Order: sequence, then structure tokens, then C-alpha cells
Amino acid sequence: MRKNKNHRTLSDEQLLNSYFKSRNAEFIGELWNRYSRLIFGLCLKLLKSREEATDAVNGIFEKLMKTNSPEEIACVHTWIYTFSKNHCLQILRKKQRRNILFDAFAVGREKATVCFDEKLFEHEALRSAISELSEQQKTCIRLFYFNEFSYQEISDETGWATSQIKSYLQNGKRNLKLALNHLTYENN
Repeated sequence: MRKNKNHRTLSDEQLLNSYFKSRNAEFIGELWNRYSRLIFGLCLKLLKSREEATDAVNGIFEKLMKTNSPEEIACVHTWIYTFSKNHCLQILRKKQRRNILFDAFAVGREKATVCFDEKLFEHEALRSAISELSEQQKTCIRLFYFNEFSYQEISDETGWATSQIKSYLQNGKRNLKLALNHLTYENN
């Protein structure tokens, strides 16, 4: 307990530097006490959901604890704000990625009038179109859109350079669109 009282007297910069040196969670705990409400407000503003904002705040501090020591942090307040904002933006990008493939297929259709049978066809058509891709394209499409991996995470998983991954994704999306348009044309 006495140790915690000493943590309260440390500056934000001292707390963060002490954490990166010792990996003692008490230092992050004190930063949590100081910043969690502020970060929650930012997350709520960006994500527009209390539940998602709460999850994001927890995710931010978990991610912070796994982060390697940055070069130099002049102002912890600004650094945590930027770190938190980037985390929320990443969540928003992942949400958008989920729908890109399905939205591309629905172009030109009134989504509200699509019946259950057409939805089932779209799902089967997507599965069929994905099966026709090269193994690299399939892997990248699966990891990026369905598992929500970043380029770096895909690179770590596969060993491919990010430029290769971008190329596989771009070609895979193009091939999927062509295959889905072909299947739609045949079905009509």
C-alpha cells in the first residue's frame, strides 16, 4: 500500500518510464486512475457506443502493457490520447472491412428488397468465388476480412512482405468481384 502512495507522487512521464523499465503493473494502474475517464470519453465520442467504448478502454490499457518502450515521450497526455485515438480508429476500420466484400456484391441492388433465398445465394456465391482464388489470395482475404488481421499481422502469420499482401488482397478482391458478377449474371 505504501508503494502505491509513492506512485501517486510520480509524474505521468515517470510512471510510464518506470513501467517500461520494470513492467510493474502498478505504474499502469496509476495511469489508469488518471486517464481512464478521459480515454473513455474519447472512445465514446469515436465509437458511439458505451459498451464498445468500455471494451476499447480495457483494450487500450492491455495494448499499452504489451507495447515496447517508445523512443521518447515528451508529453504522456498527448501520447496516450494519440495511442487511444489510433486504437479506436483501428476498431472502426475493422468494422468497415467486414462489410466491404458483401457490399461489393450488393452494388446496384436494393438491400431492403433482397429476400432470404437471394441472401443464401449471395453467401454460397461468395464461398464459391473465394474457392476459385489462388491460395495466397484466399489466405489474405480470409485473414484480412474475416479474421480482421492488419497487414502486419498477416505478414507475421505468413512471412510475406506487406507489399505482397496488398497485391494479393487487391487482386483477390478484383477476382472475387469478377467471379461474383459472373455468377450473378448466370443466375439471372
